[in-house]
Amino acid sequence: MGVEKLPDLEGHFIDGIGPYPVGHEYTYGSVQPIVLTDDGLVSLQPEEYSIDPDASKSSTSDGNVILTEAAAATHDGRTMYLVRVTEARQVWEAVYSPREVSLQEQLNRITMGLQDLERQLASTLRTPTPRGPVGAFDGAPADRGDMMLAFSPDGTSLVTGPTTTTVAGVNADAHAAAASQTAAASSALAASQSEQASRFYAEASQAPMRDTVEEGRALVADGDLHLQLVGRGVKVWRRLDAANSDFVAWRHRPGYDDPAALLGAADTYGPDEILTDVVMGLAWATLDEGGDVQMDNGAGQHLRPMYSAGKVWHAEAFGIFPGIGVNHTARFNAMIAAASREGAKLGEGGAPNVFLPAGVINLDPSALALPSGIQIIGQGPSIASTGSAGPSTYGTYLNILGTGTVFTSGQDLHSQDPGSVNVKIANLTIGRDDLYINTSADTALIQGHRPARWTLEHVHFRPGRTAAWKSTEAWDLFCINCEIVGGGQPDGDAAITMLNSNNSSANTNSSKFIGLRIEKSNGMMMDLRGNHHHIQSCKFHAGSNLLGGALRPAIRIDSHTPVIGCQLVNFQGPGTTVGCDTFIEIIGLGCTITGNNFRNNGALPSLIRIEGTNAFHGRHVIGFNDWDEGGLNPLSAILDNREGNGPTCTLGPEETYRYSGPMAGQNVAAANMFARFYAGGTPAFAGTIAYFRQNENNKGPGLHVVYSPGFGAADGDVALLAESGNYQRSVAVIRQTRTTGATEPELLIETGKLGTDGRDFIEGVTDYTGAPTTGFRIRHDGAYFVGADKVIGARQPAIANVTTTVGTGAMPAVTGSAHISNPAAPDPAELLKLIVEVKAHSESINASNKLHGLNA
Repeated sequence: MGVEKLPDLEGHFIDGIGPYPVGHEYTYGSVQPIVLTDDGLVSLQPEEYSIDPDASKSSTSDGNVILTEAAAATHDGRTMYLVRVTEARQVWEAVYSPREVSLQEQLNRITMGLQDLERQLASTLRTPTPRGPVGAFDGAPADRGDMMLAFSPDGTSLVTGPTTTTVAGVNADAHAAAASQTAAASSALAASQSEQASRFYAEASQAPMRDTVEEGRALVADGDLHLQLVGRGVKVWRRLDAANSDFVAWRHRPGYDDPAALLGAADTYGPDEILTDVVMGLAWATLDEGGDVQMDNGAGQHLRPMYSAGKVWHAEAFGIFPGIGVNHTARFNAMIAAASREGAKLGEGGAPNVFLPAGVINLDPSALALPSGIQIIGQGPSIASTGSAGPSTYGTYLNILGTGTVFTSGQDLHSQDPGSVNVKIANLTIGRDDLYINTSADTALIQGHRPARWTLEHVHFRPGRTAAWKSTEAWDLFCINCEIVGGGQPDGDAAITMLNSNNSSANTNSSKFIGLRIEKSNGMMMDLRGNHHHIQSCKFHAGSNLLGGALRPAIRIDSHTPVIGCQLVNFQGPGTTVGCDTFIEIIGLGCTITGNNFRNNGALPSLIRIEGTNAFHGRHVIGFNDWDEGGLNPLSAILDNREGNGPTCTLGPEETYRYSGPMAGQNVAAANMFARFYAGGTPAFAGTIAYFRQNENNKGPGLHVVYSPGFGAADGDVALLAESGNYQRSVAVIRQTRTTGATEPELLIETGKLGTDGRDFIEGVTDYTGAPTTGFRIRHDGAYFVGADKVIGARQPAIANVTTTVGTGAMPAVTGSAHISNPAAPDPAELLKLIVEVKAHSESINASNKLHGLNA
C-alpha cells in the first residue's frame, strides 16, 4: 500500500461515541484526537478513545476513532480534530542482497533526517495543527527593520507591525495614566498586603530548610511552605503534591560579616524575618516572642538558629565563640536542650548534628543528657594539654571547669528504661581545667546507664584523676582511635570503666576498642565487666594506677573478650609500678590474648594473671605474644591464681606459664612453679584438657617443656611435673600405636652428663608423702639398683677380683660389686647376690667367647 497526499485537516462535530473516520493513512499509535474547548485545545488521553483497526500489524487508511461514553459526554457538541503524529523510526533490516543493504542505509538516512527536522521544528514559533496554517512572511529586509512582528487582520499570515520606539512611547503614556489610577488603590491594598505578608513570613519562618527541594517537600503536607538554602540566600517553595512544588519567593537580607557581628548587632526586625551572615552562611529567623530555640542579639531581638546544610546546627549560631576566659555553659546547654527538643519532634534518630569550631570552649560539668541520634563533631582534637594553657594549636577543646560529668545517656543507675542510642562524639578533646583534684568515683567525663550504640571517634581525653568514660549496662559501644592521657581514679575507677549493674548478671556487652591509646594512667587503665568486649590494635604505655597505693591490674577483662595486636610497654622504672602488678587480669572465661607485644616490663610481677575458680573461669587461649625477658622475674609472664584442680588454659607457642594457686595435699612450692611450654602443633582444647595437636604444617613436638629455674627447693625446680588426682590410675601413659616398621624407643632419655659421674637416669621412690624410700634407680653408667644394692652392673666383661683360700676352708673375700661381710658366716642373701653376679659374668664371658669362635 502506498501513501496518498495528506488531506486538509477537518473537524468532527462530537455527537456520541462515533465512529469518526480518520480519513488518511496511519500507523499504530500515530493518531491523536484533539478537542477544541473554551479553554483551548485539549489532547485526549489514550484511555478516552480507541482506534479500529489499531494498525498494530501494518499501516492502514480505513480506520475510525471511537470515544468512550465518558469522553463523549464531556465533550458533547465540541469539535474534534484527528491529527496524525507519526514517530520517525526505521525498523526494516536487510537480509540478503547488497541492494537490500543499500536500501536499508537510504531508509535510515531519510528517517534520521525526519527526526532532525522534528527536533528543529520544536524550537520554532508555531501554532497547533488545528490552528494553522500560517502563511509565510512577505517583506524585504529593509521593510522590516526595527519593526515588531504581527499577524495580518485575518490571522493567516505574518506582517510588519509598529516600530519598537512607537510601542515604548505608548507604554510610557499608559503607565503614567495608570499610576494616577492605582495610587488610590495602593493605600487600600497596602493593609491587605501587609496582613498577607505577615501571615506568609510567619509560615515561612516555621518551614523546614533543606539543601534540595525534594528533601524539604518530603517533610511537609500539600499546600505548606518549605525552604531551600541556596548559597547565602533562601528560596521559599510551596508544596503542590508529593512530586511538585511551586517557587514562591526569595528570602534574603544583606548578610552580616560573621555570626559574632550578627548576634552582637543592636538591630531590631519584624517577626519572622530570615537573617544570614556572609562568612559562615548561617541563618536565623526573627521571633516576636521567645521560643524553644532562641538567641538574642545586641538589641534583645529574639532569633531562632536555623539548620545549616545537612541538618547541622553550628555552635556559633548559638553564640558559642571559642576563647580563653569565657564561660560558654549557658549557650552550650541551650544548644543541646534545643537539639533534644528537635529530636523529639522529628522522631527517633532525628536529633540535629552539632558542629563545634576550633578553639577552647569552657563548660561547667552540667551532666547534659544527650538525645538519641545526635552527633557532636569538632574540628579535630586539640594538642593543648589543658584548656587553661592557652589557645589550642588546632582543633576543638572542651575545657571542663570542675570535677563532674559533662555528657550522660539520660538514665540513672538501676533504671530499667533505655538510655540514648546512636550517639556520636568525634574530632575533639575533652579535658579538665584542673588535672590534680582528687574526686569521688562517679565523676567520669562521659557517663551513663544503659547507653547503646554510642561511638567515640578521634576523641582525646584529659580527665585528670577521674574516669574518661564510665557506663553501666552498656551495649555495642565503639571507641575508635581515641586517646587518654592520665585519667582513672587512684585505687578507684579505671580510665575506661564498663560495669554491670549488679555482680550476678553480665549485662554489659559488646564494646569495641580499636586504636585506643592510654598513657600514664592515674588509676587503672581499663575495667571491662560483662561479655564479648573487643580490644584491638591499642597501645597502653608508661604506667597504670600511678597515684594508687594498692596493687591493681592495668586492664581487667571479664568473659569472651579478645585482646589482639596491642602494645603494652614501658611499665618499668622508678615509680611506674607503685600501684600496678600485672598488665591483664582475666576474671571470667573464654578470653583470647594473642599477637600482643609486652616490652620493658621487668618490674611487673607478671604480665597476665588469671583469677577465679578453675571450674568456671577457664578456656582461655593465650598464644603468639611477644615479650622481653629482662627484669626481676623473666619467666613469670602468666600467673594463674585460680582455685581448683589445676589450670584449664590453652597456651600457644613460646608462652610462659606459672601456676601459683593452692594445691591441697601436694608437697609443692606452689608459688615457685615455673614452666615454659613450646608447641610444634596447633593449640587445641577439648573438655578440661589442654593439649597440642600436630598436623602436616606443624610437625614439631606435640609438647616441648623447657627447664626454667625457680626459686624454691625440690619440685619447684623441675621442667615438667606430672601429678595424678584422687583416682587410682596411672599418672602418665606412653603408648605407641604403630605395630610395623622401625620406630624409636617409646621412651628416650638423653643427658649431656658423663656416664662415669655416678648419677642416676631414673629413680623410683615409694611412700612419697610418708617416709620416702628409694625403690629402684638406674645410673648413667647403666647400673641397676634395687634399694641401695646393685643388681646388674655396668659394662663388666668377666668375673674379677674373686679369690679363695681352699686350704683353710674359708669363704672367698669378694671385691666385686657383691660383698660378703663375714666369709666365716656368710649371709644367705649375700650368697644369692654373689651367685647372680657370677652367673651374669659367666654369661658375659660365654657370649664373648662365642663372638670370637672360642665356644661352639
